[in-house]
Amino acid sequence: MIFNKVEKQIRKSEIGHNVTPIKSLPWWYEHYKRIRLFPWWTRYNVGLTKEASHKDKILELATNMDFDIKATSRIIRHAVSEFSKYGLGSDYPGYHTIDHNLEVAYVSLLSAANQKSENKISKKDIKHLFVAALFHDFDPRKEFEKPNEDNIELFIRNDQKLAKLIDSFEIDVNIVIALIHRTTYPFMGAQKEHALKRIHELISLAGIDEEDASTRQQYEKLGLFLSICDRIAGYCLGDFKYAKELARRNARGIGWHSQVINEKSVEYFTALKQKDDKDTFERVIQSLPAAYRKNFFDNVQGFREAWQKELEIKASLRKNELNFVTVVENIMNDSNKMNEHMFDTIMKIRQEYCSPTNFNDRSFRKSLYDPSTILITLRINSKEGEIVGYVKGGPLEKHKPKRSR
Repeated sequence: MIFNKVEKQIRKSEIGHNVTPIKSLPWWYEHYKRIRLFPWWTRYNVGLTKEASHKDKILELATNMDFDIKATSRIIRHAVSEFSKYGLGSDYPGYHTIDHNLEVAYVSLLSAANQKSENKISKKDIKHLFVAALFHDFDPRKEFEKPNEDNIELFIRNDQKLAKLIDSFEIDVNIVIALIHRTTYPFMGAQKEHALKRIHELISLAGIDEEDASTRQQYEKLGLFLSICDRIAGYCLGDFKYAKELARRNARGIGWHSQVINEKSVEYFTALKQKDDKDTFERVIQSLPAAYRKNFFDNVQGFREAWQKELEIKASLRKNELNFVTVVENIMNDSNKMNEHMFDTIMKIRQEYCSPTNFNDRSFRKSLYDPSTILITLRINSKEGEIVGYVKGGPLEKHKPKRSR
């Protein structure tokens, strides 16, 4: 088995000081999540969800790489099941979902399979890479949107079913966890020091001698490879609309304010060209199909153009070339019907700037059709100008305060 006697003796204090204690969820929680997700599971099992599409692509790659397909299929199913029953499945509104982990697993496999001869990755290490990608965000007890790698290590070590699945891959769990620690972001300061310390401890636990600098460096580079795949996977697989949705979700985990998402996204992608990451980024991006490369660079350009537009608007405001006008809107027309153009504009602004964790779209849509709703818009230059913002209110008795957890 992968979890030998030495590894079972690893304590929380030896992993790190940022570990969140594992508390048991209510006995009914997993059953509740399974019942709630039953319709989704039905669609997933017949191949009608995005996650099922990722799974099929991964299995196709695994077949070409001569992986054990049954073992690969079982470990994917276990990942999907665990993420889902702990609330990180298709209904989770944040960034670090099972969908993201499947995207990273797919892009990691695809890139690893297409490496040039001088950069070839061994079959065993591709398996390490794949399993690490699949579980790199598995932190169901996280206090914030961003996962904690120390917590992830504890969950992996406490999952005996996963231990058997990893054993069937004939790989070392310590290497898998070492690669996951390298996905720490941002990789700097105290976070970097802690991650590197733990990575080398795990490499030693895997039986690699401290004097074997070459092998240790090999796994450090493989960890960086996974980190690059983690940062670019979703942006390679979709259009700019999808990229903006990812950025909004990711902003919450990284701590970006919604007003600076475009600027911070440009910085996020620019960092891939910095000295430490540049060579590995080029290895990864150049190994991907042309369509995925185009998606990525088009999305990066989209964020640059959006940020440039923001700068131009700010400059125009400073020069008094633009004026903002507030308008109390009549959201119903003479036939007492919702102004559809107004509705579409408000929803677009809402989706652009609001975190999906902070609202219920159905309730919001319904409120816009309520005659008692007060809607004030922010327009450019005149009462008929472009709508760029809004506030909405209504009778206090219709307001439902958020319940405390």
